[in-house]
Amino acid sequence: DLARDSWGFRGYIVSDCYAVNRVLDRHHYANNLTEVLNATLGAGMDLECGNILAASNVLDFYKSSAPAARASLDASLERLFEVQLRLGWADPPAAVPWSDYG
Repeated sequence: DLARDSWGFRGYIVSDCYAVNRVLDRHHYANNLTEVLNATLGAGMDLECGNILAASNVLDFYKSSAPAARASLDASLERLFEVQLRLGWADPPAAVPWSDYG
């Protein structure tokens, strides 16, 4: 909330590599995958450098979670897509000045 509300950050927040895994296996902050996803998505993380947010895990989480938890995931997806659209992901390459980079 600090980054988005106080600083006006309009991007997405990414975890350190495998930090989300560590919430479960090293820090023991959560006891299962659902608790890990509730904690990290609820804290404002949008994207993970690791494998916890694999499609199968996210779909299971979405189907089995309460509406508030699903809202956190929905908000993360909205931020990810918003950034991609602002970067020209859906625009023709000719309309995106940096489409020729790399």
